[in-house]
Amino acid sequence: MNTTSHFKLLLNITDEYETDELTTIINDLQKFIQVNFTNIEKGQPEKLDIETSNKLSIGGHLPYAFLREPKLFLSIKENIQKLMKSKDCDLQNMKNNTDIQLLLIYWYCRVMSIHLSFFTQSVLMANDPQVDILQSFFCGDEEIVHNLTLNIEDMALKQKTAQMYYLESCKVSILLHNEHLYAGRCLDKYTNLSNVEYVLTGAKVQRTKFQTKFHNNLIILAESSQEQIQFEERLFKQTDTSIESFKLNHETLLEKPVFIKGAENNDENEDLPEYNNKFLKTVATSAELPSKLSNLDYNKQPKLTFFDEIQFLLRLEAIKISSPAKDPLVEQELMAIIERLTSNIDGCNSLIFTYTLWERSLIETGKAKTIERALLQMEQLINDLQDADFQFDNQFFYLLPPRPNWILQSQLAEKYMELGVVKSAMEIYRRLHMYNELALCHCAIGEEKQGLKILEDTLLENPNEFRSLSIIGDIKQDPSYWERAWNEGRYTNAKISLAKHTFYKLNDLKGALNHFEACNIMRSNLDNIYLYGCIAMQAEEWNKARLAFQKCVQIDDTNMKAWSNLGAALLELNMFEQAHSAFSKAVSLTNGSQHTMKSNWQIIQNLMILSLRLHRWSDVLSTYSKLLDTQNLIDIEAIQALFEELTNQGNSKSYQTKLIALFEQELPTKIASMQTPEISQVYKILSRYELLQKRPWNSLNYAEISFRNVVNNVAITTEKSVFVKAVEEMEDLLSSYENLGPMDGRIEGSLVCKNWEYKCKMTIKLLMSKCVNYWSSEPEWDRILELRSDY
Repeated sequence: MNTTSHFKLLLNITDEYETDELTTIINDLQKFIQVNFTNIEKGQPEKLDIETSNKLSIGGHLPYAFLREPKLFLSIKENIQKLMKSKDCDLQNMKNNTDIQLLLIYWYCRVMSIHLSFFTQSVLMANDPQVDILQSFFCGDEEIVHNLTLNIEDMALKQKTAQMYYLESCKVSILLHNEHLYAGRCLDKYTNLSNVEYVLTGAKVQRTKFQTKFHNNLIILAESSQEQIQFEERLFKQTDTSIESFKLNHETLLEKPVFIKGAENNDENEDLPEYNNKFLKTVATSAELPSKLSNLDYNKQPKLTFFDEIQFLLRLEAIKISSPAKDPLVEQELMAIIERLTSNIDGCNSLIFTYTLWERSLIETGKAKTIERALLQMEQLINDLQDADFQFDNQFFYLLPPRPNWILQSQLAEKYMELGVVKSAMEIYRRLHMYNELALCHCAIGEEKQGLKILEDTLLENPNEFRSLSIIGDIKQDPSYWERAWNEGRYTNAKISLAKHTFYKLNDLKGALNHFEACNIMRSNLDNIYLYGCIAMQAEEWNKARLAFQKCVQIDDTNMKAWSNLGAALLELNMFEQAHSAFSKAVSLTNGSQHTMKSNWQIIQNLMILSLRLHRWSDVLSTYSKLLDTQNLIDIEAIQALFEELTNQGNSKSYQTKLIALFEQELPTKIASMQTPEISQVYKILSRYELLQKRPWNSLNYAEISFRNVVNNVAITTEKSVFVKAVEEMEDLLSSYENLGPMDGRIEGSLVCKNWEYKCKMTIKLLMSKCVNYWSSEPEWDRILELRSDY
């Protein structure tokens, strides 16, 4: 086996090679790609027979029914598996393989990544060894790259092979919807190898010639390494005649925005919360731009290498599936990537170009001003890709998520459904023979009977259509359909529906947990894992809850509720330090928003209580200040603890200043209008604080307010506990008068309370007048009389 030629084949950069078992498989794979992806013939192919469909199924998911040349694909897969077996490839530990063995596994994983594109739903949850092999090989492992490229002498070929591995690892993580695990890491490794410089930053933009003003916008500034440009010029073909015949060169499709640099102001974003995007390097101000990028012409940026363009498309896909749908900021980020890729189309590749335009169309369907144009673009792209005159360049086919034409058409149908154009969506699904989606369309417009009939007819034709079984169960809310789909086909969505039914309808917590665990729930989407964690918390299965919410925050590290629940689970497991970190992260995600803090105040309170337990006084102060501000919360334990911290000599200057602000400004302001039983205790603490600050006049004032707060309580005549409390407050106030009254007052030569004895008598008289007709027979009354005799 000629190693060099095979690695060139891996990069798809040569047509000159010796024929062997592997090259025969590769040629067959290229034929399959042409008929299904890049050179699609018009006309309906034959429908898959049941036996072939079952052979191509993964985890109960059946492939698209009108796949072209399915038996060719099955033979490709069988032959590459036989070849790997004959060469003793270790599929359990990838690092034990030689470069030739890794090369075979590489092609097998490429075959598997194409296989994943046959399905309308993710098969990640399927307990299938094929998926596990794909995931364990394309995981961005440096040792695998080292062993793979060990004997390549051509430096350009060696570097490009390593870069390609990281790009394909990212692609596979996107296909399997586990981009949170290693997609970002793989892209970073690619960036380090390719030396591409890029940033996401702000600029002023004028989108049309009719706009008179420039508006704030995001822009990607990027420049490829000259060394990598030279490598690609030597390795890849630079001309793609497909673009010239591509009917997409009219003004509305390729209009270019005009950018100008923002103001050179270093402080322009200093008040914004810290922003972090794990898939895009971001700078907030023009002063932070790398020198190489700051000199770029914003409207005429240099052409990127093909690999650099692909890594931007992979970043776009990773951001899309890891971010909230239709988030305005996310859409701006995605459009910034697209505008960078379409800003210079000289010598571009037809696959990369069409992929970019399709992504732009998907985003623009969500905007009122561009929705019509976007739908026309999508239709035009689908038609052009089926045009016999259009010869697709598939040089970089393996580096991007594969998209057969029927997937593009189904995405167009989804957009029609979102917009309420149900008839057009149904026509597409009917033409594609996607009967499950067609049935769901009927159900969406209230035609459940018709939808059920379509599903039942589908089952009559193919009893192994387990998705149809599961959807019938969803419509009828009948668990027997889900059980059958799971027992016969191991269809994971049916098991999830069964778990939700067990929880919501039967309130069987352990049963729901068992259902979730049986279908690899940790490979599911965020919502399902979060629900599993919540059920585990209710069932007091704290370790299961911990694992679930750890997975949730791994998928989305901005999920405040998941961080909070993770903290609660860790707390129950006595992992206090880890729980504190989780609660701290949850609180940090409020980003100082008053509305967010008000609606999630319990999270802040949990952090405060745990911080008290761990003696994290800085966190106690910050969290209590937030709770006081947003909820008017009075927590005597926290206030008392913070008061005691005032005398700690080890406090930093800034912390001490914040403590003083709490007792001198925040607390007095907030409690002035409150009438709750705890308020008198707060006034007592404030009184002690003022005495500590050597302001006895303020201390006495707070003691008087504390007493009045209890005496003016309407329950003083009906509830004995309030009366007893009032007697205690009176004694404290009398003591304050006696001790503080004779002290030097605020003004030089004055006393704090000159007539303190008279004040004592009036205080006793006030309480007696309030309670004489209600509590005169109580023992506490005798104490009042005793005090009256003393003064």
